[in-house]
Amino acid sequence: MESIARAAWLTLLAVPPAQWAFERFAPLPVAPSRMLAIALCLVALGPITVDALARVGPGRVTDIVRAGIGLAAPALALLILLGLVRVSGGPFGPVPGGRLRGTPGREAAPDWRATDAVRYVALELASGRSLETLVIRAGEDVYVAANYPEQKRWPHDVRRSPGVVLRVGDTLYPRRAVFVEDTERTRQLLEAMNAKYGFDVSLGTGRVWFFRLDPP
Repeated sequence: MESIARAAWLTLLAVPPAQWAFERFAPLPVAPSRMLAIALCLVALGPITVDALARVGPGRVTDIVRAGIGLAAPALALLILLGLVRVSGGPFGPVPGGRLRGTPGREAAPDWRATDAVRYVALELASGRSLETLVIRAGEDVYVAANYPEQKRWPHDVRRSPGVVLRVGDTLYPRRAVFVEDTERTRQLLEAMNAKYGFDVSLGTGRVWFFRLDPP
C-alpha cells in the first residue's frame, strides 16, 4: 500500500506542472488533457486517504471502513469541485460554470487585440451556463470556435439562442453570436486558427464551427 500511496502523491505533485507545460507549449486539443489531469488527481486521493487512515493504527479503523472512505474521497472531492465551480463566477478549465462575474465593458467598439494573447475565453450562454472556448480575431471582428461541434452541446445551443456574454480577462461583453456559414470565410478562420494554435486546418469546414460575436 505504501508504494501505491507514494505513486499517488507523485501523481498529485507531477500532474499540475505537467499540465501547465502542456498547455503552454502543445498544440490543440488541450481541454481533454485538462479533464484527464483533473481525473488523475481525483483518483490519486483514494490511495492517499487509505494510507493516511492506515497510519492511525491497526484495530482503530477497520479495513472495510478504510476502503469505503478511500473510495468516497475522490467522489467527495469531485462534488466539492463542481460545487465551487458553480458559484465561482465562471468555468474551471473543461468544467462548465455558472453566470460569469466581471466588470461590464463600456466600449461601443471594443479593441479585440487583447484576445491575440489569450488561448481561451469564457463564454456565457443564454441558459446561464458558462464554458471556456477558443477565440480568434480577424480584423475588427472577434470569433469563438467550437472544434468537433458534433460532440458538443453548446454550439447547437448558441445557434438556437445567440445571446451570449464574452469575458476577456475580467471584462464582460454582451454579444450576439452569428454562425459563420460562408465556406471561404471559414477557410480563412481555419488558417488563422492554425497560425495561433497550431490547429490542423485539414479538418476543414464542418469539423469546426465559428461564431462571429456582434454587438447585441
